[in-house]
Amino acid sequence: MKRSTKHSRKDVYQIVNERIMSSLEKGIIPWKQPWSVMGLPKNYQSGKVYKGINLWLLLSCGHGKPYYLTFKQAESLGGKIKKGSKSIPIVYWNFVYQHKETGKKLTEQEARKLPK
Repeated sequence: MKRSTKHSRKDVYQIVNERIMSSLEKGIIPWKQPWSVMGLPKNYQSGKVYKGINLWLLLSCGHGKPYYLTFKQAESLGGKIKKGSKSIPIVYWNFVYQHKETGKKLTEQEARKLPK
């Protein structure tokens, strides 16, 4: 299902590239150790540390606190988003496991139990 937007939709690679280039232009090298003693960026509600390109995108923001929420998560916790606040794009990715013979989708646990 395709989401409709008012603006033309940018390619994920273009968005990530622009953020990295912007950081480099500001003198921030996203892959150097920018995190502090507070730890790596994580989702406030789930406590999960961001992985992959999302980790580097959030580290390059230079925020004082390593906690992030989606709009819906903030609302569900009774929070409000300040008018004019800007969002940070996050790339959704996931592993999908599929049985070679049956084509059935498997959970990670089911896939790990199969012989290699």
